[in-house]
Amino acid sequence: VAHAVASSSSQGWTEDELAEEVGLSPLLRSKYEDRIGFLQSMALAVDAESAVSLPRLTPLEQAKGFAFASYASTAAVANKLKDNTASAAPALESARSAFASFASRLSFGGGPSRPSGPH
Repeated sequence: VAHAVASSSSQGWTEDELAEEVGLSPLLRSKYEDRIGFLQSMALAVDAESAVSLPRLTPLEQAKGFAFASYASTAAVANKLKDNTASAAPALESARSAFASFASRLSFGGGPSRPSGPH
């Protein structure tokens, strides 16, 4: 409404003429203007708040996040496969590579052995 009112001034219409043209009653127009004012004040309040920086995730939390994201990707692929097998091939390959990457990060064997502690 505010944008329409602002642009109508360049066409020579008054705010009341524009409101009548689009079918807004004075009461409804007042409600919209109040709502716009409220939303603008809320936007200013949100902008005034300080930014929050989140703590870094631990490796375990990162692995959990990756596993959940992979699960969600797999669920999306399963839905695509159910609906249309031809369009699901790229997403299926993406999910496969995500799981392969996750599995390679979790390789437990084959590395150098850890010392068992003081002897």
